[in-house]
Amino acid sequence: MNGQENNIKNIRFEKMHHLGNDFIMIDFRGMSDFFYGGFHEKYAKKICDRHFGIGADGVIALLESDDKNYDFKMEIINSDGSFAMMCGNGLACLAAFILKNGFFKENNGSNRAVSLNIITRSGLRVPSVSVLNEADNELKCRPSELNGFDVSIDMGKPELDAAKIPVDIELLNAGEGLNCVENSKSSADRSGRAAGEKVKINSKAVNLKYAFNDYICNINLISMGNPHCVIITDKMPDYESFKTLGALIEVHPLFPEKTNVEFVEIVSRDEINMKVWERGAGITLACGTGACAVFYASYLNGLCGDKAKINLPGGSASAGLRNDGHIILNCKPDFVFEGTYRLI
Repeated sequence: MNGQENNIKNIRFEKMHHLGNDFIMIDFRGMSDFFYGGFHEKYAKKICDRHFGIGADGVIALLESDDKNYDFKMEIINSDGSFAMMCGNGLACLAAFILKNGFFKENNGSNRAVSLNIITRSGLRVPSVSVLNEADNELKCRPSELNGFDVSIDMGKPELDAAKIPVDIELLNAGEGLNCVENSKSSADRSGRAAGEKVKINSKAVNLKYAFNDYICNINLISMGNPHCVIITDKMPDYESFKTLGALIEVHPLFPEKTNVEFVEIVSRDEINMKVWERGAGITLACGTGACAVFYASYLNGLCGDKAKINLPGGSASAGLRNDGHIILNCKPDFVFEGTYRLI
């Protein structure tokens, strides 16, 4: 199959998930013309439909990289048919998909552990993936026969500059009339400002009061290659409130390209609970970039150390801050099933 849509009747796929954030994995190498010319517009949304399609939060496409410095290219399509800039869980699944199918081997010929340079719409990401419980499984079965994988991903440096997230800086400074005062309960920040001191917002928003209609909260705006609005609260909203607020905040004018929304409850300095509303997908069981943004927001607010366990509705992951400022996300994606989807 080489990009001629009329010759492509059936698409091979594998379904994978991390913590219930599920994806349809498709190898589009050699079919990039078809992917960009027809598939993403005509089929992706239908395939993701949980009643009339395979069902997933998104499609993860494996493509050749045009640059020899990268091993592969990743494209992400949300369940609403839109492209996503970055997806940590999707990247973890893609790394496992590559190892499971033997698409890449290290120079030593290993097919049980690889480190990959993958180019995304948010730049280079470097996942390292190995077979889960390798010692127990050694010589007993091939990676293609296993479900579990360990993936550690260098997710890069978080971005706090509002213009780069992006955020409407005028609306941010207006603060919906709230003067954007730092939470008086927070400790002094790392620049030495006193807790509760009023500040002029330039281009960053960490622990700043904001109103979305009549909902007043403290927001932390971070990009992990895609925008996130992290709200740390003493009590998680109930399901209906979460659904309403997620839908409202995602498309709020403060966010020119929409945003992901996370609600956070601190358990301890080592453990964090979160719920996520994903841009283009709605409520999901997990979000890798969201977990990183939640960890970093908690860290900036002095609520956790340089690593933490992140509890999501679909299970737990962990994130940590490296000395160079990069966030490391640790995942265990799983294979669900594989098959052929007929394009009609």
